[in-house]
Amino acid sequence: MSGKTAPRNETTPSRDRFDIMQIQADLEVQQDEIQRIGVAGFQVMSNFDSTVARLEKQMRQLSESIASVRRDGEGQQADIKSLKTQMSDAKRNGQNDDGVVARLDQQLQTTDKMVAELRQIMQKSKSEITGFRSELTAAKKEITEVKKANARLKQEADEAKQVAQEAAI
Repeated sequence: MSGKTAPRNETTPSRDRFDIMQIQADLEVQQDEIQRIGVAGFQVMSNFDSTVARLEKQMRQLSESIASVRRDGEGQQADIKSLKTQMSDAKRNGQNDDGVVARLDQQLQTTDKMVAELRQIMQKSKSEITGFRSELTAAKKEITEVKKANARLKQEADEAKQVAQEAAI
């Protein structure tokens, strides 16, 4: 009986050492995984920052373009009003000079075309801004997910360290 007792005592320290070595190996694997995820998270954050900066720049440019289009549109509306007034005055005064009326009519048509083009540009700008906002929302969601994953991995690493420390005791 004493022969059976001795091997059990010998295998217990050996088994404990094996368990500690396994825990240490698992801990190293988890640390490598955490480091890899941390690097990936940093890259995502860096890409997100670049994307946000690019989107902000493009949104500023679009806002400036929209403001410019609005100013141009207001100027065009003033020109249209002036042309209409001139045409009305010419008709009222009985100056049916075909050349003046034709010239004013041509200017009015040109102005109408420009206003239509400006409206198209504004509509396109609105669509682009909507797309940028969608991209920004998606990027923010991705960052939130990466932060959650990093926090979860940090917690798992802390727990693994604690288990390894307790096993070493």
